[in-house]
Amino acid sequence: MGDGAFDFWNAVIKHWPTTHHQHCWIHKTVNVLNKVLKSVQSRIEEMLHDIWM
Repeated sequence: MGDGAFDFWNAVIKHWPTTHHQHCWIHKTVNVLNKVLKSVQSRIEEMLHDIWM
């Protein structure tokens, strides 16, 4: 995981080209919440937090 660390990812890609990129839980949560209705966002956020914890 290396959010915003572009030099880091350039080095990872160079040395381990099959490595998968992954966002941190905060960015993952924000991405999911941006895709769902506002009326269910708080419940989904709680559920994602339960998964993370």
